[in-house]
Amino acid sequence: MKLKLLFILITVLTIALCIGMFLIINEISKERNINFNHLDEDYKNAISALNNREYDKCIKLLSKYLSTYPNDAHAYYFRGRANLQLGNYTYAVENFSKAIELQPDSLIYYENRAEAYLLNQSYQDAIKDIQLIKQKMNETAEISEILGEAYYNIGIDEVNNKRYKEAIEYSSKAIEQNPKKAKYYFLRGCAYEFLKQYELAIEDLKQAIYLDPTISDYYTEISQCYFELKNYNKAIDYLNTSIELNSKNHWAYYLIGLCYYKKGNLQKALLNFTNAYNIKNNKDEYIYARGNVHLKLKMYDKAISDYNIALSLNPSNANAYFNRGMAFLSKSDFDRAKSDLKQAKKLDPSLSKEVNSILNSLP
Repeated sequence: MKLKLLFILITVLTIALCIGMFLIINEISKERNINFNHLDEDYKNAISALNNREYDKCIKLLSKYLSTYPNDAHAYYFRGRANLQLGNYTYAVENFSKAIELQPDSLIYYENRAEAYLLNQSYQDAIKDIQLIKQKMNETAEISEILGEAYYNIGIDEVNNKRYKEAIEYSSKAIEQNPKKAKYYFLRGCAYEFLKQYELAIEDLKQAIYLDPTISDYYTEISQCYFELKNYNKAIDYLNTSIELNSKNHWAYYLIGLCYYKKGNLQKALLNFTNAYNIKNNKDEYIYARGNVHLKLKMYDKAISDYNIALSLNPSNANAYFNRGMAFLSKSDFDRAKSDLKQAKKLDPSLSKEVNSILNSLP
């Protein structure tokens, strides 16, 4: 009985050993087969073409190679790289996905697919890949950088679609990944500004300026928050810095003009509106604003001239018609005044009550 059990045990061990050896030999054979595949002329020429930036040639050769060796993950990876360089982001994603399917533990395939997703503006898909990489890697600084950019780009899309709360959420996630990126705070500050949460916006915009004090637009943006809070002196301080950094910042000149107009300094308002218009003479609001200063200074002909330009740039500017009508009225040109006021009311019915009151008082 004991001999029989011993015999059975030896037999089982012998079979297990044979199976084990078979599996080892099979794996070695697979590895040797892969190495052999990579000696294929099409494969070698494809890699050479990729290195020489002959991306179309590389794709053609790898496609031929993959028709013979359809399970070579590296070949899909390199074909994905070639498509990526050509801007064929959808094809790049498809190739990297196939490489991942064949070798799901290779992080470089996920990294490249994330890059393709980012370039294709598929930010949510990129984030999934990046988070997976981050979980598996010890060195996460580079991944955090990519993930931050993904969240940032989603935030920009949300702002463009006027989903400001969502923009705050994604820009906050970007900041978590890289708290030293000025543009992330700038984006969140802009979103807060759109929601009229000016104090929060100012806090973020100050941080953006602290991290990168060289960007003119950061100062312009924070000045708008101070303007809305009626802190015109603070707004002017930031706008002056903005112009020092970029002398062609026409929007900054316009905002300074508005600040001085609110403060009652009409001459400085006039100067800055003129500067804004001289830099960007296709913006009707700049020349319209200058017209308002001329009107307030009782320089009616100059006001009318400015309003004429504003209306040539934007015939739907109801306020320009209204104010030009008031300038004509001040010159006792009642017919033109009536015509402009009626047109203002037509373009903007909210002006009806005021216009009717004026028209009823005219001879």
